[in-house]
Amino acid sequence: MNKNKLKALFSISILALFALIALLIPIRTAHADVQNFVIESFKADYYLSRNEAKTSNLEVTENIVARFPEYNQNHGILRAIPESYQGHTVSLNVQSVTDEQGSTIQYTQSSAGDNTILKIGNPDQYVRGLQTYKIKYDVKNVINFQDTDEFYWDINGDQWEQTFLLTEARLHLTQDLAKQFNDKTKCFTGVYSSKDQNCSVYSGDSEDELVINASAVNLKPSENLSLVVGFNKGTFKLGPEVAAEKRKAQILLVLLAGSIVLPPVIALAIFYPKWRRHGKDPKGKEIIIPEYQPPKDLDLLGSSFLLNQRLPSTTLSAVLIEMAINGYLKIIEMREAKMLKDKVTYNIKIVKDIKTLSSQQKILLNDLFDKQTSVGQEVNLSDQQYKLSKTPGELGKLISADQFTKGLFTEDITKTRKKYLMTGILIIVAGFILFQVGIILAGVIILIFNQIMPKRTVDGVTKKDYLLGLKMYMTMAEKDRIKYLQSPKGAQKIPAHTADLTQGQQVKLYESLLPYAMLFGLEKDWSKQFKDLYTQPPDWYSTTGKNFTPLYLTHSLTSFKTTTNSAFTPPRSSGSSGFSGGGGFSGGGGGGGG
Repeated sequence: MNKNKLKALFSISILALFALIALLIPIRTAHADVQNFVIESFKADYYLSRNEAKTSNLEVTENIVARFPEYNQNHGILRAIPESYQGHTVSLNVQSVTDEQGSTIQYTQSSAGDNTILKIGNPDQYVRGLQTYKIKYDVKNVINFQDTDEFYWDINGDQWEQTFLLTEARLHLTQDLAKQFNDKTKCFTGVYSSKDQNCSVYSGDSEDELVINASAVNLKPSENLSLVVGFNKGTFKLGPEVAAEKRKAQILLVLLAGSIVLPPVIALAIFYPKWRRHGKDPKGKEIIIPEYQPPKDLDLLGSSFLLNQRLPSTTLSAVLIEMAINGYLKIIEMREAKMLKDKVTYNIKIVKDIKTLSSQQKILLNDLFDKQTSVGQEVNLSDQQYKLSKTPGELGKLISADQFTKGLFTEDITKTRKKYLMTGILIIVAGFILFQVGIILAGVIILIFNQIMPKRTVDGVTKKDYLLGLKMYMTMAEKDRIKYLQSPKGAQKIPAHTADLTQGQQVKLYESLLPYAMLFGLEKDWSKQFKDLYTQPPDWYSTTGKNFTPLYLTHSLTSFKTTTNSAFTPPRSSGSSGFSGGGGFSGGGGGGGG
């Protein structure tokens, strides 16, 4: 066999293989769709009656004829029957499931939502072609009392995935009930809430009973037939079991509400008085007076902690600026030209022995310089991004203990809040384990109180008011600030000759309060008020940028603050990224299901 024939044979084989695959794919797809059978007919007989107490009872017989594919795919059908109507149980009782000959068909019964699910068929046997399923069950309390007494029932239900070629319902009334029939009937078809009436309804009576018939053809998947029959008011009454069920539901609702409301109320009852005793600050000054100098017996770290009752990472950029102004550090700004925007980084260099600094300031520099704190050491802030996130917490613990010892707080904040934090978290976890919203809310309340405990002492409040006065002074307009310095109150606080500030005095004032401006978040406004002081960078700040202007330092300080904060802030974890009216409708009654 030559090569050309081999190639031709190979090509034909490949084409045949693809053709076979193309033929098999739709077959396998069709076999995979287990819902592709049809309901030839769904015929239901309803026998409505009432007892001496006028409680309604409904005996139901459903004859379902299904046509299955002529291959092994289905074992039977699923029938979902609602267990409740108008918010109460219907006391569903399944009597039997048989075929057209009356022989019992195997089925299992389970609950899903508000439905009883009948799984009808032998799991070890397939069914083909026409199959008949006869389901008998009874229910109670099936009357709607909205406006009048009415039997409002969904026949096949809107949960089927099959087409219904014929759907019929026959409501059988005894002569006793036939006398109460008010001649009002309606039927509805379509999906849930549809007001279509593609159906017919009529009645016929005999000596023994009145039969009301309703029918529809060619209902599509999820389409239902509903039948509405009216009776004189007072024909039926709800059974005592419904009242008992409602009482039980009310009790459960009260218990549920109690389980939600009671734990947070208890938490508030415990922790609000505790906060009044141990968390609410003593009353401070009636009026905050402007202060123009930093507090003498409280450094910048202590000031931040006293104000915030914690140490924000933003404080540390202000502390570095303070140490630079005081001659211990030099901040070096380096710019690298880029097409759209210059890349700016910052180096910090030790230019003076740090042995005279406070212990907290030394800890900060030891962390920043990795304990290499001799004069001449230099570090790039951008290289430290996120590496120093534990530093604010470590410093906060030390300052907390120190301020408690000095009598600024009644308790050590770190220890007190750790206790409340653990208590709140444990209670929240317990709430999740027990699925109790109220317990979770109680834990949240404890965590809220955790943020406002403990209280400052009288001395602590006095120093806090002083800092607020300093902030007030810094927010004044320049003319108001000078006016204050020249006022009798201002003159009492400063020597007379400093009221008329020279440029050198203004520089000293600006630099002495710049770290506090950063602490208060006022560095932009504070720097703008002294924008004409610098024609070249101050000794503690150098830059490789050209054209230094009075506002240059303002923008640089903002950039430096952002860069510093990134070094002392932990990285953020990534995130990822829930009818009545109009005269009735299909699916608005009882029964149905799917």
